[in-house]
Amino acid sequence: MAESETLETITEHERILQEIESTDTACVGPTLRSVYDDQPNAHRRFMEKLDARIRNHDREIEKMCNFHHQGFVDAITELLKVRADAEKLMGQVTDTNRRLQDAGKEVTAQTEEVIRCRLQQRNMATTVEKLQLCIPVLEMYSKLKEQLESKRYYAALKTMEQLENTYIPRVSQYRFCQIMAETLPKLREEIKEISMSDLKDFLESIRKHSDKIGETAMKQAQQHRTFNSAVQKQAGVGYAKPVYTLNGRTPAQHNGLSSDEGAEEEEDADEEVLTAQDLVDFSPVYRCLHIYTVLGDRETFENYYRKQRKKQARLVLQPQSNMHETVEGYRKYFNQIVGFFVVEDHILHATQGLVTRAFTDELWNMALSKIIAVLRTHSSYCSDPDLVLELKNLIVIFADTLQGYGFLVNRLFDLLFEIRDQYNETLLKKWALVFREIFEQDNYSPIPVENEEEYKSVISRFPFHDAEIEKQQFPKKLPMSQSVPQIYIQVKEFIYASLKFSESLHRSSTEIDDMLRKSTNLLLTRTLSGCLQNLIKKPHIGLTELVQIIINTTHLEQACKYLEDFITNITNVSPETIHTTRLYGLSTFKDARHAAEGEIYTKLNQKIDEFIQLADYEWSMSESDGRASGYLMDLINFLRSTFQVFTHLPNNNNDHAAMSGKVAQTACMSACKHLSTSLMQMLLDSELKQISMGAVQQFNLDVIQCELFASSEPVPGFQGDTLQLAFIDLRQLLDLFMVWDWSTYLADYGQPSSKYLRVNPSTALALLEKALGFPLWLASMFITYRILSKVFSRGALEMYIPRLQDVVRSEIAKWCSGPGSVNVFSAAKALTFRIAVRVLLGLRMGDSDVEYLSKIFEQLINNLFSLPIDVSFSGLRKGIKAREELHAFMEKVIEEKLQNQRSEGHDAFDYILSSAKENGHTLTVQELKEAAVELIFAAHSTTASASTSLILQLLKHPSVVEKARHELEAHGINGVSNFGSHSLLNEWDVEGQAIPSEYEATEKGGNESYCLPTETTCPLFSTGTHYCEPAEQSAEQYRHSSLNRPYLSLKKLNRLRYLDCIIKEVLRFLPPVSGGYRTALQTFELDVSTMGLPFLGETLQLVLQRRKFLRMKRQKYGFIYRTHLFGNPTVRIMGAENVRQILLGEHKLVAVHWPASVRTILGADTLSNVHGAQHKSKKRAMMKAFSREALEHYIPVIREEVRCAIKDWLHSDSCVLVYPEMKRLMFRIAMRILLGFEPEQIKTDEQELVEAFEEMIKNLFSLPIDVPFSGLYRGLKARNLIHSKIEENIKKKIQDSGDERKHKDALQLLIENCRRSEEPLSMQELKESATELLLGGHETTASTATSLVMFLGLNQDVVQRVREELQETELLGVDSQEKTLNLELLEQLKYTGCVIKETLRINPPVPGGFRVALKTFELNGYQIPKGWNVIYSICDTHDVADVFPNKEEFQPERFMGKSPEDSSRFNYIPFGGGSRMCVGKEFAKVLLKIFLVELVTKCNWTLLNGPPTMKTGPTVYPVDNLPTKFCTYIDN
Repeated sequence: MAESETLETITEHERILQEIESTDTACVGPTLRSVYDDQPNAHRRFMEKLDARIRNHDREIEKMCNFHHQGFVDAITELLKVRADAEKLMGQVTDTNRRLQDAGKEVTAQTEEVIRCRLQQRNMATTVEKLQLCIPVLEMYSKLKEQLESKRYYAALKTMEQLENTYIPRVSQYRFCQIMAETLPKLREEIKEISMSDLKDFLESIRKHSDKIGETAMKQAQQHRTFNSAVQKQAGVGYAKPVYTLNGRTPAQHNGLSSDEGAEEEEDADEEVLTAQDLVDFSPVYRCLHIYTVLGDRETFENYYRKQRKKQARLVLQPQSNMHETVEGYRKYFNQIVGFFVVEDHILHATQGLVTRAFTDELWNMALSKIIAVLRTHSSYCSDPDLVLELKNLIVIFADTLQGYGFLVNRLFDLLFEIRDQYNETLLKKWALVFREIFEQDNYSPIPVENEEEYKSVISRFPFHDAEIEKQQFPKKLPMSQSVPQIYIQVKEFIYASLKFSESLHRSSTEIDDMLRKSTNLLLTRTLSGCLQNLIKKPHIGLTELVQIIINTTHLEQACKYLEDFITNITNVSPETIHTTRLYGLSTFKDARHAAEGEIYTKLNQKIDEFIQLADYEWSMSESDGRASGYLMDLINFLRSTFQVFTHLPNNNNDHAAMSGKVAQTACMSACKHLSTSLMQMLLDSELKQISMGAVQQFNLDVIQCELFASSEPVPGFQGDTLQLAFIDLRQLLDLFMVWDWSTYLADYGQPSSKYLRVNPSTALALLEKALGFPLWLASMFITYRILSKVFSRGALEMYIPRLQDVVRSEIAKWCSGPGSVNVFSAAKALTFRIAVRVLLGLRMGDSDVEYLSKIFEQLINNLFSLPIDVSFSGLRKGIKAREELHAFMEKVIEEKLQNQRSEGHDAFDYILSSAKENGHTLTVQELKEAAVELIFAAHSTTASASTSLILQLLKHPSVVEKARHELEAHGINGVSNFGSHSLLNEWDVEGQAIPSEYEATEKGGNESYCLPTETTCPLFSTGTHYCEPAEQSAEQYRHSSLNRPYLSLKKLNRLRYLDCIIKEVLRFLPPVSGGYRTALQTFELDVSTMGLPFLGETLQLVLQRRKFLRMKRQKYGFIYRTHLFGNPTVRIMGAENVRQILLGEHKLVAVHWPASVRTILGADTLSNVHGAQHKSKKRAMMKAFSREALEHYIPVIREEVRCAIKDWLHSDSCVLVYPEMKRLMFRIAMRILLGFEPEQIKTDEQELVEAFEEMIKNLFSLPIDVPFSGLYRGLKARNLIHSKIEENIKKKIQDSGDERKHKDALQLLIENCRRSEEPLSMQELKESATELLLGGHETTASTATSLVMFLGLNQDVVQRVREELQETELLGVDSQEKTLNLELLEQLKYTGCVIKETLRINPPVPGGFRVALKTFELNGYQIPKGWNVIYSICDTHDVADVFPNKEEFQPERFMGKSPEDSSRFNYIPFGGGSRMCVGKEFAKVLLKIFLVELVTKCNWTLLNGPPTMKTGPTVYPVDNLPTKFCTYIDN
């Protein structure tokens, strides 16, 4: 029964609720009243039902709010109103019911009770009213707590908003509401923190899932690409071109895609396509975004999210150090990047404004630059072409994937073209090994073919067609060797391999065709050509092999057209297309063939030399045995058999026959000439002192056999006696001696019809000496250089100038005052002779005596170059007579001069006498007479010729005269307009004949002397050159006024630059002396090169001209030549192989031997000068200062000093002179790290020490003359000052030796080592070692650092690549300043290290090293005498190294590959090599890397003068000190 009532009640309540819901609010009263008319407690059950209905509505509203937020808010608002009204009605109904009941029961109550009830009624109404206001607030707060507990944060925020804006303001006067209001902001912050925590968890998880997301995206892109490719293939089936196969493979298989792989891809395509949303739950991002939006802090959230994603992008873009080793490393790197940007793309489209397209584009551009830099760096390490190809495929898929998401990838395809070049390089290296292996396995003999099948097999691999060979019966031989078809096949393989990379690059067929042809050209011209050249140069390759190589190259050359057709078939591009690249195979194989021919000639000559070495002539034999020598007959037989080999050259057509004949003829002529030269050298050998006539006869028999061989036509095609002409010099020389026909030789000498026209006089005289057994010449005595240097010293010239001016003024006055014309050349000779007599010899003679002496001297000069025949009326006899008269006259003058000798010199003769006396040398009267004649000779004829030429050229160029006059006026030399002040630069008139256009050389006795006019009577000025008198002065007035004019000085003369240029140009155009004669006193196996001046040698040229001088010597004399430097005979060498033998021959062939000035200044016991055990001990001690542990301690000090210096440069208002600043910086670093000076001590003594050190360096390489003001004297003075400062520091270190330091400097370690040593170092040795450390650690690093600034200033692209590498290692950016540097981090900077290496290659700071030969030894065919100095050149070795292409260009990338091994490592020796390699090598590298890191991260700079001129002294430095403007670098 109860159950039925309950069901009825529930049904009734449902009806009432439905009626309330469907009825207007104003009419709901009767319906509510019915609730109380029913059973007892019905209203309570109704209220429970009502609450249940409200909860259901709440759930429905909440569901709807998840989809329609605004609707949800509106519904909640309406529902809360309904509920509030319902509760209010409920309270009213209850109150009304109670009042009605009370009124009904107590109608008759007392008045007091009525009043009390009314009062209670009023109080209850007030309470109800207040409760009605508070209860909704409490209910909302309870609801808020429930929402927070259930993590419905978005609903909780809406509830908080309602509480704050609607409910709490109604009852804000109550304390619980105030507490509630204070709690709400904390709850909001708690919600923000919770949502942010979820976001951080999301960001962490997305890093883990990026790899999978990227892998999925790239896989889908690859499937899409494969599908599109398949569709295109099906669409093009009807007109597809035939597929060419290679060894059974199709191009598809070349691409690495097999049918199995295709099947796997189809299966993968059937799998479910997953998206980023399937792999990752993005709800934390949405939730956090909504929460921050509601809280009004959306912008903060957006900034935080973007900043975190930027950081994650940097982490994703950071590659593993070994990524380049496997393709998986690259694939993982790409997957992470793709995953990252797929997520960003999803966030971009799924949210509104959290990330924008501009943000993603900016992020992509940053990432793209980083990706390109990483790929460029790591791909350069790849040496496997297959790995490079896989990398290319990955990049293509990577680019397609991201392009599908709307990112621009054009730069990636541009990068692929760079990688294509890298791919081609790796292919070329791979094929170089293949070609070498083919050449090594080849037997260099024609291919034998036994049957038709073998013949077809060969021609199927190589396009060979020869009608004559096809007609021959089997077995037969094909002319080429096995390597030819193999090479041809490998070239085609290379083309296929190159084609692989061109696929998927979105390029046209024409472009692909051009790429293939260029790659093939590189293979032919560089790789194959290089292999052929190396093969040809190999010592085991004989003449037969060389002939076969010529045949092979001929057939390969013919096959080039088939290769062009092959490429055309692949690309379907006609070779007639405009701009189609042609293959360079023809020139390649022609060059190889020419090289083989040249090697044939060389090997033939070497064989001839081997036979010549077997010659064993008995040079003292009385008579010949009548037979030719056995060695020569063997040699001739060898040559005959050898030239028969050339018949095997390909001659099946006219071109081949012509080529065969040309090679054979050239080889034969070369062999005969070399044989003739070798026989001639045998006769003239300096070791051969005497030859008997019997030996000459025997030698003549051998030459006859050579001539018979030449006349027998060993090679057809020579015309007449062409081949016999190779022995014509020998034949005429031997005929001269066999017939002893000297009278004919001397009589006909120089005539074209002479019987002995080809006999050189020096050769004939040399052989005559050997035949007669004693020398024909007598050594003449010359004044030593030391005496002559004083004769023409600056002080002596100053003494001569007044006399010169007086003589010149007097003579010019005569020219002006004399009637008629002046014979210029005669007048010039008279003037210069008078100068020689009066100024140089100091003779006081009248005009008649001077004229008489001049005529005698003219006779001597005219017969100076005459035949050496002393007979009456001969030129020699006349010359001797003139000399005797001169000597007789000079003897009287000399005796008078010796009697009246003054203490100070006024002329050259006085200086000769005083200088000889100072040097302890007493000159005889005969020596003085000869010296006097020589002085006149040197000062007379040559200066007369030059003066005449000067006048001639000035007459022809009046404008030059005017310019010269202006220069004289500009320098304050007055009287130019009045003739005769100091020069001939006045007005003159030329009368009569026109001026001839040129001089002609007059030959005296068949030899050129000095330049004269065409005829000795000077018809050039026959009508004369008339010199006008001064405009306002007579000759007498001029002569008088000139005496009162001041004399010139050397200082003034040196300022007249334009006059100096005029004289130089005249001497260049018309040199007074046409040449000179020398006789070799000793023969070395060195290139003939000059030794320079006595004592000085060529030191001055080296010091003043340096690189120009060294380049000239190298171009003229090759890689090994002799010279005379720093007072010693010297051999200078360069080239990797030569340097290797010197550096590795320490203590065996050579020993270190620096110039005397270096040993004196630095000390003989320094590391660079000691030997043996002492050197090892010192080097071991110093190496501790440059150990890895020590270098780690040095890094902070170096960084501190570099930063301080760069800061000063940036704050400088004017330009910075880099080289001086760099020297100061490196000096401070060296003083602190190497010598342990404290910073305060350096500040105190820096200026003084730097100046002293500069002075010492400047005079390090100087002449070993320790006299006041000499270079050595100044260097020693500066060194002593440095030693005094170092000594103070050493004493302090010895006193403080008990202190424990964190690390010890190099000097401290050296002191400790010498204490433990059995032979402790003295104070002097310690000071010398410290100075050497300072020199090595300061000067060289300053030079290299300056070169770094220069090269990077000129190559901004290199700076950008360095910055990219620094960005990869996080050394460039916001946090880079505080990042600690260490050796491990520095070692990761590969490209930075390459920049330093390239700088050291082009500008090595030290130009070379000094050694001394311990014994006479042979180097590359040259003999190095014992005791001679040997200088190996570092800079020249770098310049001539073949391993460095484009040597003049700054290309750090050349060092990114593997280091050269074995002897080739000596192509790069900036730190020397062998046991003497620089001990501070690693220290220098660390210092320079730190400097470069700090420089490029903080500075941009501009070279104000552009590329500077570099000079060496003793290290390399810019002449202008490299003025540079530095500004702050801002990282974008």
